[in-house]
Amino acid sequence: MSCRAACFVPADSRRLGPVTCADCGAGSLTVYYTSEDKQTHLCQSCFECRIKQGAAKEVSR
Repeated sequence: MSCRAACFVPADSRRLGPVTCADCGAGSLTVYYTSEDKQTHLCQSCFECRIKQGAAKEVSR
């Protein structure tokens, strides 16, 4: 199973509320990746781990 995700850097994170990584639980992320199918968020470190495992890839928006 693979995860397709896009990277986001919100201009105003207060509008979106706190973003938490679905894998490691890191909170208040300012840069994060969102899965297109499950709409879950990943921190950069967890997303890079998934890329190395072949379980994720970045898509352009």
